[in-house]
Parts: sequence; C-alpha cells; structure tokens
Amino acid sequence: MYNLRQKFFYLLSSCGITCPVFKIEEDSLCSLNLQRKDVEFIDNNTNNLYLINIKGEKGYFRECRLRKKFPDYIAESINLFYDKVGGHYNTVCMSICKKENLKRLFQMGTDYNPNSNLRISLKQNNPKIIGLDFGKYDTELKHLVNFLWSEVLSYRLNTKRNKYQVYNMLRSICEGKICKLLTKHNIIIDSKIVKCVIDDQVMIGTYQKQAKGINAGKVRSIISQKGFPFLCCQLSILNFLDALCYEKDHRPDNYNIEYVGEYPVIHVFDNDSSLAFFPSFSVKFSCFQNTSSLVDNDGFINRAHLDKEFGEAFLKLGVGKLYKETCKYLTISQSVALCVRFLKLKKAINKTILMRPDFLLKASDWTPSMIEDELRGSFGETYITLLKKWTDN
Repeated sequence: MYNLRQKFFYLLSSCGITCPVFKIEEDSLCSLNLQRKDVEFIDNNTNNLYLINIKGEKGYFRECRLRKKFPDYIAESINLFYDKVGGHYNTVCMSICKKENLKRLFQMGTDYNPNSNLRISLKQNNPKIIGLDFGKYDTELKHLVNFLWSEVLSYRLNTKRNKYQVYNMLRSICEGKICKLLTKHNIIIDSKIVKCVIDDQVMIGTYQKQAKGINAGKVRSIISQKGFPFLCCQLSILNFLDALCYEKDHRPDNYNIEYVGEYPVIHVFDNDSSLAFFPSFSVKFSCFQNTSSLVDNDGFINRAHLDKEFGEAFLKLGVGKLYKETCKYLTISQSVALCVRFLKLKKAINKTILMRPDFLLKASDWTPSMIEDELRGSFGETYITLLKKWTDN
C-alpha cells in the first residue's frame, strides 16, 4: 500500500499538480562567490547539501539541478558523487546506466520506506535488486547508494516542464513567506534563490543560514530548562504553521533552540518535506508521526493554548493576501487547498475562543501550570509532549 501511495504521489508531481511551472530569473540572482576551501559537501542527509562559509557566516546551499533525461541525470549524479566524495567504482558504476538497470534504479524508492526496493536490497545484501551489477555491498557502494536515492527522489518529485528541479526550493521559500505573514518571530529560517559560484563552477539553488543554538533533539530534560513555558508558546506557533502548510517533518531534530537572555527561541531549518503544501482540504491530520490532530472532530483546537499575538495575526490576515503572497510558488490546486485550510483553522480558533476565552495567551503569561494538562497527555501527543519524550531519553 505504501508503494502505491508513493507512485501516486510521484504521478501528481510529474503532472504538475504538486510542482508548479516556475521560471528562475537567473540574471537577477544574488551571487555567492566562493573558493573550494570555503565549501564542504554533505551527503548524509535526505538532501545532498553544501555547507558554505561566507566571511565567517555559515549556511547551507542546495543545488536545483538542471532537468535532464534520466540516463544523463544518473551519469551526472555518479560523476558528482565521485568528484565530491571520491572512491574507486566510478567507471564500473557507469554500468548502472545500461537500459536494463535504469528502470530498477528509477524505482528503488527511499531509505525511509521499509518496503522499498532499496531497503530490501540492503537487507538482502543484493545490489542487483536496484540495478547495480555487484555481488554484495561494501562501505563505498552503500555510500554511493545513499547518495543516489536522494538524487533519484528529487528527480521524480519534479516536473520536466521546468528547466531546474525546484520542488523542494519552492516549499522552503513558501513556508518562510507564510511565517513572516503571521509572526515577527523568525521561527522558519528564510531560504532565498541564489547563484553559487565555486571557483569556475556555477550552480543555481537555495541558500539558508545555519540555525543558531543547540539541536532540540540533543537537549536533555527540556522540561527542567529555563524558559520552558516560553518554548511551549513557540511550539504552539510552529504546530499551527505546519497544519496550515501541511508540513509533516518538523520533529525535534529539525529545529534548534537558542537562548536569547532567559528566553528560548526555536529556529526551524528543514522546511521542504515532500508532503508540504499537498492539495488536501483537511486540517485533521498528524503533523508528525503519531502526533494528535490540531483540530478535533468537533472543530475545536486540540491544544491547551495558542500564542495570543500569533492567533490575533492569524484571525486578522485576509485569505486574499495569503493567496497573493504564496501563489507564485504553488500550483492552483495547492493554493486553493492552502486557502481552505487557512479558513478552516481560522474558524476553529474562533470556535475555541468562544468555548475557552483564555485560549489565546500572551507569551509572557505562559507558565508551567498553564501547560500541565498538555504535558499530562490530555490533548494526545503534541509538539510539546513529543519534545519532552525526545529529551527525556
């Protein structure tokens, strides 16, 4: 069933239902001029990235690769891997580009799908399942495969109508735009389209500053840390943004916690999950594995409180302005779904306020007693209880 859903998802993308036609104005882009010594290639993520250093400021660049025919794309991917990472299989691995192997590689799936051909191939130690003409895996071949599945995923999520692969880029930019519309807190780190020049190599892609602070997944006993109620206030904002954007991957290790004085501030840096801005009208879904829906079956907000400033901004924002600020980065179906979710969430906030007049709470008024019910699990698994579990382990 999972594989069927994935195939359907890829079909929506390739048909342009979840990936709009988007032209990058290359001549007007800001250029990042770098030397090799200022760049580190990182390939151990779902997305292959460049960690770059610009006059002491670190950030991440993700290339939007040129759209090509799949055999050419894979050949280029293999060359890219051995140029950035090194190894000994580069000539032998070109056998992947044989016609009979390309289909298997195209359908290998992802590492996070337990039923994918890739996971089966690794479990059985049989590279031939995904089109690699080798008897067994060794460390280098596993490294190559880890790199390739990310590149193949990116290829399948994009539409051939675009010159560049912009699927993830558009999601990242759009989430940042929505965050700015609704809150002065820079919870979602901005992404911008840039031209990255490394010596004589020119790439188009997105740049995002490195998140300040400590990764939330590495903090221990978060509930005992100073400013925890203020942190809960920020997480209430993030949960709402995710429900609006249909973002499902903001787990604790995808944001950092920075202390500004005594107050913890979150900086979310992974804002481009494949499902983000899916054209669904529903607001009753889990924003991360097993977290409870933000809106319950009766149409009330299923959380203890919401930041007052954010809630009032949400109610004040017009759907027309939301559409105007985001339509450039979304398809028509995505834009319509975003606006419907926005109106449903707005209705749920108003309904909840009528039932619980103290639902909107100023950031300065969040205290341990205000979130006791949520910590006890009265609202199911929330971003607050999820973070507590991660940091208690």
